[in-house]
Amino acid sequence: MKKQKSNYPKPDVSDELYVKVEDDTYRLHKKKFIKEVILPNEANVIIISKLALANSLKIVGKQEDGDFNQILKALRKEKDLKKCQEIINEISDSFLTNLSIKELIKIIRKQMR
Repeated sequence: MKKQKSNYPKPDVSDELYVKVEDDTYRLHKKKFIKEVILPNEANVIIISKLALANSLKIVGKQEDGDFNQILKALRKEKDLKKCQEIINEISDSFLTNLSIKELIKIIRKQMR
């Protein structure tokens, strides 16, 4: 994945992860993404395009206007690693984050327990 750096301000300490998809904001909470009204002024954030989300949903056979949780559900059931790689490739071009890979993995592991 082409990890592109975002300059969005990070909190000093936080295990919350937000995903921003253009006008939509989601927060990872207890293994699923909750839609939020706004992105906090400081946040651990991943930013992707709406087109990348739509194309990723299409790869897993979901409606292109679906939400981020549909990708998580599909990936949990997916046994074909090729589809996972296709999704990573699709998201890669628009992927921005203010986290290191190490920080990102740590937060996701903690939230997915």
